Amino acid sequence: MFVVRVVWASLFVLLANTAGAQVDEERLRLMHETISYTDVIDARDGPDPLDVNVHIEYTRLRDTSTVYREQTSDDGVRGTHALAHSKRETSQLAIGVEVGLYRDLMTFVRMPLVLSESRTLSLARGVTAEQAARVLGEGSAGQSALFTLPFAAPTRAGVDYIAVGGAWAILNQARRSWQPTWVLRFEGRRAVGKVLQPCQQGTMTKTCGTLSSEDRDGDTYLDGTRSTNPHPGLSRGISALLFETRFSRRLGRAEPYAGFSFLVEWPALRTVAREAFQPDGYGRARPGSQSAGTLGLALIPWENRGSYQRLVLDGRLAATYVGRGTDYSPLFDALGSTSDPTLSASRAGVNFRGLTELEAYLRYGGQVSLEIQAARYVRFGIGSWLQWATDHAITGRDPCRGPKRDNAAEAADGRVCSGGKPDARERGVIDALGRRFILRDQLMLGVYAQATATF
Repeated sequence: MFVVRVVWASLFVLLANTAGAQVDEERLRLMHETISYTDVIDARDGPDPLDVNVHIEYTRLRDTSTVYREQTSDDGVRGTHALAHSKRETSQLAIGVEVGLYRDLMTFVRMPLVLSESRTLSLARGVTAEQAARVLGEGSAGQSALFTLPFAAPTRAGVDYIAVGGAWAILNQARRSWQPTWVLRFEGRRAVGKVLQPCQQGTMTKTCGTLSSEDRDGDTYLDGTRSTNPHPGLSRGISALLFETRFSRRLGRAEPYAGFSFLVEWPALRTVAREAFQPDGYGRARPGSQSAGTLGLALIPWENRGSYQRLVLDGRLAATYVGRGTDYSPLFDALGSTSDPTLSASRAGVNFRGLTELEAYLRYGGQVSLEIQAARYVRFGIGSWLQWATDHAITGRDPCRGPKRDNAAEAADGRVCSGGKPDARERGVIDALGRRFILRDQLMLGVYAQATATF
């Protein structure tokens, strides 16, 4: 009888613990904090009057592509010729602070600090220096190459912009389990720091601006002689507004989510950048607007609400459509520092600064990450992403602006207009059909590590 009593007592304790665990598990699934993608910190909510999050994130990015140039044969057939392999490597440290304003309402500030950025152009596979010089000499003054390969820009560092914004969780599943989580985000970016200027790195020194011994760009300094060690700058000189909406809903151990965003940019600094982006009277002077979509799934294999600990495995797909517009291309430094007068000479009072008009393209890829909530006030994350970009022209500005355009004249030399206003930023040697530069096989690989502390 004693043994029977012990067995019944053991079964009772086991069943009681199992029932308690099931209740705790159900509570964990329904009353949980959202994943970081849709997380909005609070203020004046319960015993904690104010929450402040401090983020630090290190990112390493490698961007490679192949540059082609259009060629037109004697019989009028247009083709492309591989020219250069482009590589950009960037190390960046982003610092951000989030401050809760009210329940599900917060503001934030973020500053990306570029620790180093290097850009190089090398000969494409199977291309000799003589072939590259011949392709780069087509259409230029005296048939001389616009620039030489290999080409290296000086290593840059500094701050591009400071972002300030806010987020509001209109719906929050953590408060009402039958609702999804819906977040609206707004971010404004203000350009800061010294604006990029086209430069090339020599053996011992770097030279910025065109390399001629004249003042072709009209800045009162002889080109290539303004100093022996000029500052190449880092900031794009671009301010922006970003609008974004995010959705998620926890379903057991999984939390699917989606997001949509729209980014519009414009030249912000009254410097060389503003002159290059937006001379008076011409359209399409800004960078192209960006529309992006994200679709992802977060898996939570383990969490302990009592100690505020959990693991999150996150995978997402993303695509961004970048509209046609003026921007910095992989050839910015090489074209902007040329000594060829067809580019460096001023035209109608407008100087060429290396900025070109990029064709619209699609950027798409995926990301995987692991997030560790180590304690209530500490969170870590690591991840990696891979993106591709569709082939697109990185030069090709229209020679005319207005309701009418003479296509025959455009095909002939890219300069003469009929019924429209000439665009003084256009340079036929790189913008005319049959002489444009094309970017193909663009691949972007990034890794990051981040830490968040809550106070």
